[in-house]
Amino acid sequence: MPMPEQSLTTTTRDPELALDRLDLDMHHLRFCADSEYFNSIWPDVRRKYPDKYVALFRREVVASNAKLERVLEELRDQDLPANHIVIRFVSRNPRRMIL
Repeated sequence: MPMPEQSLTTTTRDPELALDRLDLDMHHLRFCADSEYFNSIWPDVRRKYPDKYVALFRREVVASNAKLERVLEELRDQDLPANHIVIRFVSRNPRRMIL
């Protein structure tokens, strides 16, 4: 997913802030890519992980459990940054919404 050119550049003269901005853009792009990938494998995820929270990082399921707290513990145990990981609950019987 390409990002607008200005999001990868900065007008700051402080090199540390520029690197922070580029780092942030990189994490955002990875998170978006993981979200899109999660959507593309959703039918398989629903079949393999019913009624569980599933954590995906760099196109890989890195944790799953019926309790969110356990998933977060697994992420900590693996030394993964929970704020950079896509976590979704996979309901066996998803609600249908009429809009």
